Amino acid sequence: MYKAEMVYNRNDARKFFIKGPKSSVRKFIDGFAIGIAVLMTIILMLALAGGAPLWTVAVTCIFFIVCFLPYYIYAFCIFYSNYISKPDKLLKEMLKYHETAVYKFFYYEFNVQFGKDKNIVNTSIEYTKLIYAVETPEYFFLYETRKNGYIIRKNAFTEGNPWDVSKVLQTHLGNKFTVKK
Repeated sequence: MYKAEMVYNRNDARKFFIKGPKSSVRKFIDGFAIGIAVLMTIILMLALAGGAPLWTVAVTCIFFIVCFLPYYIYAFCIFYSNYISKPDKLLKEMLKYHETAVYKFFYYEFNVQFGKDKNIVNTSIEYTKLIYAVETPEYFFLYETRKNGYIIRKNAFTEGNPWDVSKVLQTHLGNKFTVKK
């Protein structure tokens, strides 16, 4: 058995949300929208810096706003959801129900005990129920769904070590387990 005791903080919530799995199509769309927004901004800045007549810059601005506003909005939404909004909401939810968690890893499953005061919950999850898992130098991220899962700091292990947990996850999850440096 391997045991980790966690006290959650804001940084944990941010890293959990940002490290989440995304499909290659979603990554392409996100990158394309951000690229278009940046490119159009650079073109506008060059037009203004190049001494173009004010009416030309105004027409160009109106054209860009009409044609590329969806890209700007989408790029802002990506930034807002990944870096501002959802990690804070996730942290509030985590702290609302539990600020500490005790993870116990066995060979076929892991147990999670979390809660505050009289609202203590024990959950047992088989590794095969996880859709995805990521190991970074500092964390394990175990996903039950695309937006719901568990954060385990590697330095939180009080019994056993993270390398053994990594081997267990690799054995049970196969290609659904990713190691990121």
